[in-house]
Amino acid sequence: MTGTTKAEGGTARLRVLLLCEVGEGRQQQFLDAYERVRHAVAEVPGHVVDQLCRSTDEPGQWLITSEWESAELFHAWVDSAEHLETVAPLRECVVGRRSLRYTVERETTGRPPSQRSAAEPGPEAEPAAVVTRHAITYAVRPGSGPDVAKVFGARVPPAGAVSRTRLRRASLYRHGDRFFRTVEITGGPEHIGPTLAAIVRRPHVRAIEEEVRHHMVADVDLGDEESARSFFRRAALRAVRHHAAGEPHGTLHRHVLFYPVLPGRGPELVELLGRHGASTVDGGAGALRTATVYAAEDMVLRSVDLAVPAVDAPGLAVGVGARPDDGAELAALLDPALCPYDLSARDGLRAYLDAFDMPAVTDFVATPA
Repeated sequence: MTGTTKAEGGTARLRVLLLCEVGEGRQQQFLDAYERVRHAVAEVPGHVVDQLCRSTDEPGQWLITSEWESAELFHAWVDSAEHLETVAPLRECVVGRRSLRYTVERETTGRPPSQRSAAEPGPEAEPAAVVTRHAITYAVRPGSGPDVAKVFGARVPPAGAVSRTRLRRASLYRHGDRFFRTVEITGGPEHIGPTLAAIVRRPHVRAIEEEVRHHMVADVDLGDEESARSFFRRAALRAVRHHAAGEPHGTLHRHVLFYPVLPGRGPELVELLGRHGASTVDGGAGALRTATVYAAEDMVLRSVDLAVPAVDAPGLAVGVGARPDDGAELAALLDPALCPYDLSARDGLRAYLDAFDMPAVTDFVATPA
């Protein structure tokens, strides 16, 4: 028998388990709904297979298992509007459900070692450590930004506190009446939801969220699983570009910048900032050590770690290269009413930093348990 750790191409497959309690008298309705839904799901990019199983002890308990080529493809499906519409007939029959997600780290097949491909690692291989970066954003009522920042700033645990979750770092930034939280966790994207849920359940976090809740533009009850899931889905900013010059070392200055994007130009900005990160970080010898772009349509952030203060290297911080036209290319994607600065000039870049480099309200760096 042969043991493997990753799917072909080096990406871990994802196994999803959905435990469902079907309402009394709705078993046939549930089966009919599944029959309609399964064919639509089978056409989704990344879907491999799914099975519907029924408990031998409790007839009302059902299990839907599905396998996906990667967590990214699964989350692209789950976060889409089509997902909610497609699975609605199933949800009408269900009175309780729970979702579990696992990456496929080991697999045993009947193939002898002689038939294993050269690129396929044996059972002794250990999966590489994975760090996933994610962000969420939400708006508070006009004028309440300073009050909300005080609530968060007064109750954050000290840096270095022990984390019994996968959380490595969580930081909160503010631009006017909008807040952005960036998180780094150990593990793949499938661990983001469970990690955030575990953190939100902590009593001191719930107390903060309840105090902040009445300031938020969109009401959300993070104590309710469905409400929390919907909020995190709407508020998500994915890390769509990430470049790092090896493992962080020495004293680094972290900055998170907001970009006032013109309507419809968000994808172009992501590509521009991605090219800048690739050309300035991947070499490993410069002052820019990491660059991560978070985005959702026209909402774009950039987190950078610099070996020097941002004011000494404003072009690296903002994302402007050495070419004369780089500043103008970036400025063309931004709202001139909000960004009237000459990004081709050092003074203009520093003015941009003054306006859009968001100071950290909180910055929690965890020590693993």
